[in-house]
Amino acid sequence: MDYYFLESQYPRSGFISGGTTFTPELDKNYIAVDYPLPDHTKAEVELLSSVRSLKVDYFETITGTRVVSDAFKTLLEETGSNVQSIPAVVRYHDDRPVEKTYWIAHLLEQVVASIMNGRNTDAKRSSPLPCTSHHVNLSK
Repeated sequence: MDYYFLESQYPRSGFISGGTTFTPELDKNYIAVDYPLPDHTKAEVELLSSVRSLKVDYFETITGTRVVSDAFKTLLEETGSNVQSIPAVVRYHDDRPVEKTYWIAHLLEQVVASIMNGRNTDAKRSSPLPCTSHHVNLSK
């Protein structure tokens, strides 16, 4: 069994977050982008100084991006989701790279909404993702 920890908060340490910068630069705030980004888009995420060790498979940033680990990205691909995976360089506040490979899961809320309610595939970006503290157990 594989476990994916979809948390934006460590139980005892606080929230996981940071800021995201896209290349090429977006023409509007990321939270308002509800369409696929150009294929050559890349992202950089700088974690808040309070984040000392990043060991989760999912977190959200203060800019509204949903960041997933390489393993969780693979799972999304295997399940046939239409999430756009944007390569992300994630660094600690002191510019050290994190240990895992991460991706921006663009339009992820549409997939989660579809899974959670089984009927609505037109999720609105303004609705929060219902997975800020879920542990997902996936059998292979």
